[in-house]
Amino acid sequence: MLSEQMRKWVEGKSTRQYPKSTESVFKSRIKKDIEQTLMDLTLLANWDKFSETDLNDLFNYKTMMPFFKALFDMKNRDEKEFIERRKRILKIWNQIILSFGEITYVLTMAKNEQKVMLHEKPLRGLEMLFAMSMME
Repeated sequence: MLSEQMRKWVEGKSTRQYPKSTESVFKSRIKKDIEQTLMDLTLLANWDKFSETDLNDLFNYKTMMPFFKALFDMKNRDEKEFIERRKRILKIWNQIILSFGEITYVLTMAKNEQKVMLHEKPLRGLEMLFAMSMME
């Protein structure tokens, strides 16, 4: 997705100094490319020509977790940025929990022996995150 020039700039390894107007163009182009890439990844994740093995090769713990960790990272933020980032992350969690926390989805994913446990031990961590997301 990123050109070599943009990758170096994003990583802070570029030896060139760019004017603010060029940096603004870079950021705008990157945002547009990210939107298209996410739409393309969604299309491919639903593509019926990919088997579960193909999907596992692409969308697995090893490939996805670095992205999720970066997306939800809360380290090294000033107070204002921390508050804005927290709001954004909680909105995402809210939608994840609403979409995948429904008992019908959970029961579909659960094995028979797990279905009994789902009714006995609620997921307190998810409940807490959900409650926080509803307060924002």
